[in-house]
Amino acid sequence: MTSGQFEYVDPRQIIVNRDTRQRKELKGIPELRDSISRIGLIHPPVITREMVLRTGERRLTAILDLGWTSIPIQWADQMTEADAQRLELEENIKRVDIDWPDQCRAVLAYHELQLAENEKWGQVDTANALGMSQQLVGAQLNVARELRSGNKKVTEAQKLSTAIGIVARTKERKAQAES
Repeated sequence: MTSGQFEYVDPRQIIVNRDTRQRKELKGIPELRDSISRIGLIHPPVITREMVLRTGERRLTAILDLGWTSIPIQWADQMTEADAQRLELEENIKRVDIDWPDQCRAVLAYHELQLAENEKWGQVDTANALGMSQQLVGAQLNVARELRSGNKKVTEAQKLSTAIGIVARTKERKAQAES
């Protein structure tokens, strides 16, 4: 299906057959564009030797918005139309977002690694480096610390928003008890 061979091409030469694409609405392009501009292209698009896109339309759109003139791609060789549909569907439905507790822990781990290297590193730096709001990073850091401490209410929360609320109420109670 895919060749395992990577090369660089001009993204403006890649043909997108919009009518045959499974994803009808391209969401999250500004966030993806920001991510690619900050840390680069992690996963290259897959195209045919005829320069037809098979996977990665959102990435390609973000790259074109950034004005890149050369990108890595992977070739899709000897692919029937059914193979192409399966590949696109596989990429769109098999990928799984990280769940909120793991994301909070990962943000905290990144923040602590940076802080260990630079004592002036702060929450704003973490937010900027990850392309997230300072408010969200602060909330995730607080939640991750509560997860680490074993706060049962936080570990049992079904949603990040619920965990954030629990942590906020816990901090309020501690502040009231200290005053």
